[in-house]
Amino acid sequence: MVGATVSHYRVLSTLGRGGMGVVYLAEDLKLHRKVALKFIEGSDPGSEARLVREAQSACTLDHPNIATVYEIGEWNGHPFIAMAYYDGQTLKERIAAGPIPASDARRMAFEIASGLAAAHAAGIVHRDLKPGNILISNAGHVKILDFGLAKHLTAPETDTATQLTAAGTTLGTLAYMAPEQTAGADTGSAADIWSFGVVLYELLTRRRPFEGATPAATLMAIVSAEPAPIETVNPDAPADLCDIARRALVKAPERRTITAAEIARALEPTASTMPTTPPRRWSVATKAAAALAILAMAAAASWAYQRYSRIRWATDVAIPEARRLAGQAKYFDAFLIAQRARETVPNDANLAELWSDITRRATVTSSPEGADISIASVTGTEWIALGQSPLKDITVPIGSIRFKAEKRGFRTAEDLSLLFPPSLILLADGTGPSEMVRAAAAPRGTRVYLFPGADPVAIEFPELWIDRTEVTNRAFKAFIDAGGYRRRELWTAPFVRGSTTLTFEQGMALLVDTTGRPGPATWEGGTYPAGQDDYPVRGVNWYEAAAFAAFSGKQLPTIVHWRAISGLQSVGDLMPRANLSGPGPRPAGAQSIPGRSGTVNLIGNVKEWVVNSGGGNLRFTLGGAWDEQGYMAWEPDARDAFERAPDFGFRCARFDPGDATPSLYAGVFQRPARDFAAETPVDDKIFDAYRRFYAYDHTPIKATVRTHDDSPVDWNVELVTFPAPYGGETILARVYVPKRGTPPYQAVIFMTGAAQFVLRSPGDAEARAVPPIVRAGRLVIAPVVKGAYERHTPEFDPETPKNSTLWRDYAVAWHKDIARTMDYLQTRSDVDPERIGFMGISRGASMIPITMAQDPRIRTAALIVPGFYLARPAPEVDVFNFTPRVTQPVLMMSGKYDSIFPERSQQPFFDTLGTSADRKRRIIYDTGHSLIPEMIKETLAWFDRYLGPVRSQ
Repeated sequence: MVGATVSHYRVLSTLGRGGMGVVYLAEDLKLHRKVALKFIEGSDPGSEARLVREAQSACTLDHPNIATVYEIGEWNGHPFIAMAYYDGQTLKERIAAGPIPASDARRMAFEIASGLAAAHAAGIVHRDLKPGNILISNAGHVKILDFGLAKHLTAPETDTATQLTAAGTTLGTLAYMAPEQTAGADTGSAADIWSFGVVLYELLTRRRPFEGATPAATLMAIVSAEPAPIETVNPDAPADLCDIARRALVKAPERRTITAAEIARALEPTASTMPTTPPRRWSVATKAAAALAILAMAAAASWAYQRYSRIRWATDVAIPEARRLAGQAKYFDAFLIAQRARETVPNDANLAELWSDITRRATVTSSPEGADISIASVTGTEWIALGQSPLKDITVPIGSIRFKAEKRGFRTAEDLSLLFPPSLILLADGTGPSEMVRAAAAPRGTRVYLFPGADPVAIEFPELWIDRTEVTNRAFKAFIDAGGYRRRELWTAPFVRGSTTLTFEQGMALLVDTTGRPGPATWEGGTYPAGQDDYPVRGVNWYEAAAFAAFSGKQLPTIVHWRAISGLQSVGDLMPRANLSGPGPRPAGAQSIPGRSGTVNLIGNVKEWVVNSGGGNLRFTLGGAWDEQGYMAWEPDARDAFERAPDFGFRCARFDPGDATPSLYAGVFQRPARDFAAETPVDDKIFDAYRRFYAYDHTPIKATVRTHDDSPVDWNVELVTFPAPYGGETILARVYVPKRGTPPYQAVIFMTGAAQFVLRSPGDAEARAVPPIVRAGRLVIAPVVKGAYERHTPEFDPETPKNSTLWRDYAVAWHKDIARTMDYLQTRSDVDPERIGFMGISRGASMIPITMAQDPRIRTAALIVPGFYLARPAPEVDVFNFTPRVTQPVLMMSGKYDSIFPERSQQPFFDTLGTSADRKRRIIYDTGHSLIPEMIKETLAWFDRYLGPVRSQ
């Protein structure tokens, strides 16, 4: 295009590309001026209409803050518009460049409001106002661009206009869209006011008021969350601008009554008045005295105003914001804000009450004393100094905290603490193994959860050494080069494979790399890939890990020591930074996920062998790996000691002489089990009473739908919200609509495992499981159930006891969420209500019998790694009482080495299903508690069989 002549314009260069078009800098050969030429790119059938709409809208507006459109034309069959060219930068670029002075922000806000007021007066709503559509000229003036989505209020919608916002969809940029606009509803000028409020908020804080890790999270924030007050983000923001932004961001459009004209009038600059009488002549001394008096008065007034502003900020902004953060269990952030407020209003009663809710008293010591102590949040990088140890009875936030001790001549010590005092053991420089840290003792009375859902175990052990990171390729290569695979004295445990005990030679013949040389299964030619010296060694079995430990004068840790040091009590905070559900392993220590005593990456990266048996020849791996779902971070996974999976690694421990705990805790550990064979499900009369817990009013569905534009080529993604049948809450669902097949589509409801109650956005499970189903031509809907993802609640987590009232209440809510999702599906004309299936993983698969036993609209289900929970829940949510009432076809796929739902949990689950034997099937894979591609393949075949073939084009 560059160099071409378009009509009477010569194209000089490309100015930029957007979602729907490209803009070129050109020279007007007739009038000898620079212009901007905008063309449409892509095949969107509505894009040309939007270009015409932009020209028609903008050309009717003659205002200094709206970009001028000269003409609309056509070149080689492609329509274009010629606009005035303004040298400058977009507001988006200006915000990214750094803080904007208050005076500049006020002027920009005034000019944006002035341009909007002119458009609204002409009956035009912009509908896509955002920093990227606002130009700041080199002279500093605002020009509003891109009226491609504009709507004329003074005339009925034409066919073209109607096509711009087809039923059930929206156009625009989600982060700046008003709540009513996200629903695809008819929008008026109030929608522009909302967008103006978002822009003003970003102008003053350099961040958006409504953000989320995913479009779904952003949508939920727009429709249901309140943004942090501007004053908490930027205490220097002018109060009147903050008030305008607040009034503009009222969610209900009928209550968003402030207009662009009112905003412009409020922000309009005023001219200085000129004196009307000759000035009086003053002596030099009088002038000096007057100047001093004026300065003193000004200083006093300034001090008083600043004092008033600080008090108002503390009472009206800081305290409410800190309380809001505390309500989200963000205690460290709440503490920081409340601490600032205490400097201004130390005696405020509301603050005193809040302070007691978010803080605890702590004593911090170090060995030796005299170390500089600082704290940080679990996932933060900014350290806050507390003073020198010992620190007695100091105030710190509740919740998990990282402590650090620094002292000249000593190695820095760190610890992760929840309720117990931190253990900060400083080692003199040059002493102790450089690759190890001194781990804290577990004093008498310490309790640790070895298995989720089971009762905690009382433990006690003294200090010990443990590797700071996983054993690396470099270290393991030194073991091989020193003849580690030939030295029989290092291989003390007998080789057992299945039921056969192998000779040393037979065992060694199996411990080779891809080329048959001794070494890990992932190596080649006796070594690891180039550049991976500091990556964790992986592809080693339990025997190899134990032999390396013996070679190094160390041992494998026990499950008790590993669990106590891991910091798993903070797993919900740690997981977002852990290498779980990632593309591959990372260098040992690179991720720096903190455990206790300065350890890192006990969670994620590679699963780590410990010494303990899970029964027979099974040995436990802990911590989860990069290729597993998040909940594996806290699930002990018992695997065959000979297994050499590519995600298996380890770290070592060293115990002091006389420490008996390695032997004490080195035994067999097994998850407590219910004897389901000895139990009987409740009878029909009692079951009918249980059903009352799940009843709800089937009121009409009022759903909002937004199409997410950044979808893969094989499907469109819709973000849907509709009311939950309890508590005034809102259900969010992601709907994957296939581009293959013909409506009405078969629909599959998808629910994953316990990680959804820790993560804030969908994880790897949804990304791996959903696409094959959609590509096969089925619509998939993934409801966000109560407590999951964007609906996270601090009170509920994966460790919530199964026998608690809280678990019962959430289990009931999950059923209602899924049943309500089916209510919604029945309102869609593109869904066949007679062909609805379910696909679940782990918790999603294990809990769905509660719904299937009560709701026949689920025609069939594919359940991946389900089972009965071994902890006994309340009988009204005990799945054991529901499986006999399930009669639909069920495919169940299990892992042979699943330690979450082991065989004694899997088999009773399958056996008690009320489905006839010819319509239920169980497949057992040689794997653990994980999703593998073969399970997806079997799921597709199962749906083909029981939902029928997908309708072709």
